[in-house]
Amino acid sequence: MSEAIVASRAPGTDPSVPGASGARQFWRRLRTQRAALVAAAFVALLVLVALTAPLLTAVEGQDPTTYHPALVDSARGGVPIGSFGGVSGSHWLGVEPQTGRDLFARLVHGARVSLGVAFAATLVQVLIGVVVGVAAALGNRWVDQLLSRVTDIIIAMPLMIMSLALLAIVPSGFPRPVLVALIIGLVAWGSTAKIVRAHALTLKELDHVAAARLSGWGPWRVARRELLPALAAPVITYAALLVPPPATSPRSPAARAARPPRCTRSPSS
Repeated sequence: MSEAIVASRAPGTDPSVPGASGARQFWRRLRTQRAALVAAAFVALLVLVALTAPLLTAVEGQDPTTYHPALVDSARGGVPIGSFGGVSGSHWLGVEPQTGRDLFARLVHGARVSLGVAFAATLVQVLIGVVVGVAAALGNRWVDQLLSRVTDIIIAMPLMIMSLALLAIVPSGFPRPVLVALIIGLVAWGSTAKIVRAHALTLKELDHVAAARLSGWGPWRVARRELLPALAAPVITYAALLVPPPATSPRSPAARAARPPRCTRSPSS
């Protein structure tokens, strides 16, 4: 009899820990997935490297902006001198072609900007999308139609055109990483709002949500107490897919490496 009871338990529960929290159940399941553990460790390593970039570059003794012209061969188009792109004890990943700047320092400092912009843009996008989606689901027919049409317009608008329009009205002294994060978040929340609205409309028909509304709770109290906790899982899952990939700027090492080397001296000289 006891074996039948144990076998009938839900797969994610632990009989030795009654009433285990969701976080404990999540960690218990995560420990059984080696691929998920490796991926989580890799992401944590990237975040740690980005957060400790000044300390890492101080240990190496380099910074991302100092030029080292003596470490590149100008006669060969700025190719780094030495093996493997100039790798040495002072330059762990070598130096940048043509400029001689340390690649390790530029990489870890660039990771700070890329991760910061990506997470900030995702946060703005999710916040706006959740607010609009929940408001459309809980509002009356007129509010739902208005917010749905605004969402459709945002989705239909070309991202590049809206980005250029926002860039034109922002003062040039505004911090560029913050501006990029805000632009991405402000022009890309439409899909999040659509998904949140669809989930919220389904949750609104459940018995406990209907009972809360009939008991006199206001829309925002219903959203805070009943909808948002249930929406957390799909929103977090979708937000993980929204993190934009790091953009390659014209001055980044990847963009420089993609360009053909330039001859800095005349062949006849």
